Amino acid sequence: MTTFSHSRIGTFETCPLQYKYRYIDRLKVEQEDTVETFLGSWVHNALEKLYKDLKFEKLLSLKELIAYFDKQWKENWNSTIKINKKDYTSENYRKMGVRYLTDYYNRHKPFDQGKVIGLETTDYLDIGSGYKFHIRIDRLVDCGQGLYEVHDYKTNNSLPKQQYLDADRQLAMYSLWVKLNFK
Repeated sequence: MTTFSHSRIGTFETCPLQYKYRYIDRLKVEQEDTVETFLGSWVHNALEKLYKDLKFEKLLSLKELIAYFDKQWKENWNSTIKINKKDYTSENYRKMGVRYLTDYYNRHKPFDQGKVIGLETTDYLDIGSGYKFHIRIDRLVDCGQGLYEVHDYKTNNSLPKQQYLDADRQLAMYSLWVKLNFK
């Protein structure tokens, strides 16, 4: 069965030849790590730790969450990570991560807005004719009364416009998967 994901389809839409090289020919290409992807990964990992600990009835303090993020940042930062905006340093980006986590923490504490029923869920949505779509949800929350929230962590500086979200393939696939799995 052929499997697709949002990123695979996006690669094809951007450049069919790149798709062929990467997913059909399976050519290994050196990819640069950028500070933006590094930042996003470690903010994401810190939020994953926060919610995993909550499953075990351990609420991290904001100080502990930031300490975890800072430790991971310092241990994993290396000189090969590319910073394209020359006026900024890794420290500027680290501080952005601290701000993102602080804002998130202060907005959602005590983290009791629904029941977390999935962290880093991995499943597949059968889309027919031998095709399936890879589903990976950062956090899935049951808010009660048949309402579910899909959380997909992002570290962008701005929120997307509603018209973009309404046309977003990934969100549509997540929505369909939730409807099929949680009546």
